[in-house]
Amino acid sequence: MASIIAEVIFYSIALPAAYSDDCDREVLYNVWDKLLLAEECMRSAHFNLCTVLVMSSLNFDCTQHMQSLEKSLNDLKKSDALSLSSQKQFLALLEANLGVLLSHCQSNQSEMLLNILIVFHLENNDLYLLIQSVFRHSGSVDICASKILEPFFRCLLLNLSLLIDENFPQQKRNIGLWIRKSVMEILSTLNKSYDDKLKSWKMMMSAFIPASHHMLLSGKKFHQITQLICGKGFSLKTLPVSLRVTLFCVLISLIPCISSELFEIAVESTLSIMRSDVKLFRSLINSCEEKIVKKYVKILLQCGYSNNNSKATQVLVKEFLLGNCSHETFALKCDVILKTAIQRGLVEEQYYFLKPLCDAVSEIHCETNTGGNSTLRIFVEEVFRHIYRLISPLDCKNVMKMTFFELSLSILLVVKTLQDSDTKITTREIQNIAEHIKTADQLCKTLCKHPDRVIESGITSVQLSQLLRSSVLWMVKRGKLKHIVSWKYIRYFELYDETAINDIISTASVEMLKDLLYSSSHNLHSSKKFALYFALAKHENEEKKKLLSTVLGDVLKIVVDIAETDYLTALGFLRHIFPVATGSAYERDFVSFALTVLAVNCESLSSDFIALRSAVSLLLDCLRFGAQSVINDQCSFYINLFVCVGRAIQKYVNDTSAVDPQFIRHLSYGFAKIANEMLKYERSFSRVAPFIISECLEDAEYLSFALFRIFSMCDNHSVALLTTNLPPLQKTRFANLSLHFKRIKMVV
Repeated sequence: MASIIAEVIFYSIALPAAYSDDCDREVLYNVWDKLLLAEECMRSAHFNLCTVLVMSSLNFDCTQHMQSLEKSLNDLKKSDALSLSSQKQFLALLEANLGVLLSHCQSNQSEMLLNILIVFHLENNDLYLLIQSVFRHSGSVDICASKILEPFFRCLLLNLSLLIDENFPQQKRNIGLWIRKSVMEILSTLNKSYDDKLKSWKMMMSAFIPASHHMLLSGKKFHQITQLICGKGFSLKTLPVSLRVTLFCVLISLIPCISSELFEIAVESTLSIMRSDVKLFRSLINSCEEKIVKKYVKILLQCGYSNNNSKATQVLVKEFLLGNCSHETFALKCDVILKTAIQRGLVEEQYYFLKPLCDAVSEIHCETNTGGNSTLRIFVEEVFRHIYRLISPLDCKNVMKMTFFELSLSILLVVKTLQDSDTKITTREIQNIAEHIKTADQLCKTLCKHPDRVIESGITSVQLSQLLRSSVLWMVKRGKLKHIVSWKYIRYFELYDETAINDIISTASVEMLKDLLYSSSHNLHSSKKFALYFALAKHENEEKKKLLSTVLGDVLKIVVDIAETDYLTALGFLRHIFPVATGSAYERDFVSFALTVLAVNCESLSSDFIALRSAVSLLLDCLRFGAQSVINDQCSFYINLFVCVGRAIQKYVNDTSAVDPQFIRHLSYGFAKIANEMLKYERSFSRVAPFIISECLEDAEYLSFALFRIFSMCDNHSVALLTTNLPPLQKTRFANLSLHFKRIKMVV
């Protein structure tokens, strides 16, 4: 009865009172105070929960009532007096008001409430519903990380550690202990400076002990918790850094003993956390003891190989090898993998172990100065010799040997570079590597020109494509891009595929790309030319991108052809080519063409949000990069397109049943940026500003920021035109819009 009275008063009186200025809160407080005198009420956890909610809604102190709730819950655990229906009712009320409760709790009280919910949802096999509630409430609390997210994950992970302790023998309990230590240590540093936190995290990682992989963790509860800490229902990258570090520690400890069903998900989640701050997590890995890392990478590779040759695990191993360390330490860590690989009986397993090692060697060579490092050179040579023993004698018809040959290419040039910068190198060693490079040149050339010899061995299309890609990139690194192009085509491999051409552009020198552009301008299909031009236009290297300025005439011709069949792709390309074309003789031609494409396809914009977003961005870029087009005769074009795109935005919003508010804001602000750019050419647009506004008055809700900018160009005469010459309905709309302008002006 007390529970029913409590909820009735809470929902029908207390909550409305919290939002009413006319309610006498003291009177309501006195009414509630009298109810508290009843002994049944004081013992009821449900009633005490409603008491806390009422007091918090009335902005009264909840400390005493939280203590009463805590006491009644402890008594409840002892007596187990709450019926199933009452329990569900209590938990539903608790979960619905979780944000309010946790914002008024002490840490031990938060833990108690969260544990109740976690245990309940674990039993119901629907823990994912709880995380949805947690994230929903975290968005409405000022300090969401400290009040909701971190207490929740602390309780969840402590429950996980206890679950491991309960269900597995003594040798497994080091995992539960590690999780408890990690959680308590990392989440106790919330109020410290970042430097202090980093020291604490590194100290924690220095105590990392990898779990054994001989016994797998399983069970519904473990499965639910693992899915959740892998990011089911939310993005791991959105979590505060302290939580990401905590989950990283937990996941790397669990991966070796996770069943195959969740193994790949757990590894991918760990990599996702690491990618959110590569420098931080490599630094943390470097804090682990060297012998522990050596042991752990071996365990990871064994687990990955037994889980369908997991590629994600190879990437994770590479990250553990690359953790910020000296080249000597790096060589020692890699040496463990090399020795383990040599001991493997199957060549396929050796390849699986050696692949991340070679990838790590290539990456550390590219990212850092490895010059003059004899230890690293000697180790890399040893790796290469072992791989070469596996492929000797060379046989194009042996698929496995060709796979190892591809692996050798990734490391051979590293050996050559390390030799060139090492003064301790002998003439014989130099000659030996030179012979290997010559052999690689010949074999790569043969593979590119005569892939049929490999196909006869039964190689799969994926393997062949990868082998040809590695061979082509080897030729490019060796400065032989011109040779590849002169062969006209390479069978079974698309040289102008997006991935392939991006790799070639990244690898090739500027001079080589000049030759490629020159040779491509003759007798090459327009689709392949466009792939090359688009890849160059998007490339980050400005020097390589500017090479397009030498072929702008051909670029314009090609993009005109593309626009006929795929105008969206053409719009995307034009945005990237504008910075190159600006200031050239072709600037005006590119801008005019872009405006024409927009005008021709304007009617279809309202039915496609991707096209609409591209149109807004391109129109803005035309104004930014095409100054000459504005000051000459294109003003009417811009005006008509501004009106057309504005109407398309309104029509899209009106016609679409469920529109993402974030996307609407993106369009609205993008459109306002166009108006702001037009403001820079006030002399050209001010006379037609009244026309623009009058054409956009219908349903101008999402265009108000843009129209405010246009209105700022209007002089007194223009304002008079708007207020007197418009039809009655338009006048009313303009009057309403003017009020909105005043509110915007007050804000800005």
